[in-house]
Amino acid sequence: MLASGHVVSLDPAIGDLPVGDVHVRSGAIVAVARLLGAPGVARRYMRGCLVMPSFVDAHWHLGNTLACRLPNSRLGPFVKTMGLLARVWTPEPSALGVRLAAAEAVHAGITTVHNWRTT
Repeated sequence: MLASGHVVSLDPAIGDLPVGDVHVRSGAIVAVARLLGAPGVARRYMRGCLVMPSFVDAHWHLGNTLACRLPNSRLGPFVKTMGLLARVWTPEPSALGVRLAAAEAVHAGITTVHNWRTT
């Protein structure tokens, strides 16, 4: 149970809940409401967080997918890693990362992505 988060439901019947609960069982959304009673169900408190039921992944940089697989223990935190890679990163790894990300999206059940670039 995700409890006490700001729920953005996208369901007109439920609306947005400044403080709400989302009950998930076996990977499926069971209920969304202002306050859910579910005895015996572990609660993960989400105060101060957005909870967006039905979104598999709400923010993702497709081109960085390959870099995300690099172990932080070797090169350091992600920002430092990307700084080092920027010196040698070419469009080819970015394109390969987008392909991998698209395959991961399909596998996860994501049906829509938006990949844009700046020039």
